[in-house]
Amino acid sequence: MQKKNIIALLIISTVCSLVYSVLLFLPYFLDVNKLTQSVNHIVYGYQIGFGVKGLSDVSIVGSGLVLICQLFGMVAFIFSIIFLIYFIVSKKRIPIMYFFFGLTIPGMALAATSLMVSWPLYQRLNATKNDVASYTWVYFVSVVVTIVSFLINCFLLVYLATSTRKKDKKLIS
Repeated sequence: MQKKNIIALLIISTVCSLVYSVLLFLPYFLDVNKLTQSVNHIVYGYQIGFGVKGLSDVSIVGSGLVLICQLFGMVAFIFSIIFLIYFIVSKKRIPIMYFFFGLTIPGMALAATSLMVSWPLYQRLNATKNDVASYTWVYFVSVVVTIVSFLINCFLLVYLATSTRKKDKKLIS
């Protein structure tokens, strides 16, 4: 695979992880009472982890597990940018940079996990059995971009680790 193709995949992965980080600040779902169909809360992505302090009707208890997963997802974005810049500029393979790139894989996996468990943890901490989630498009886009970023990073890490032919090293390095 040529270096420009690898860089294109790295850019796509980095943009996907950036989109995940940005979408944390938009509404993920509406907490709706299924009997009255009234909206109890509009819940933003970051609020699931951090929580919101306010009046009793506005307070949202955050989940430490989701918070840790979201932070790892944001750190994965930072590592993706660092590796992208390194890969474009550098002519040599430095193992520590590949280690940091490898850390983006569990970071994006944890980010996807935080999305999957967000409503059940939110409901356990903040809602009743009569409340249901009405997911927004932001939630679904977040799920898609984290999975795409995770898959691209897995592919690239395996490809870069196993490319041992002289021709591949010449094109990659």
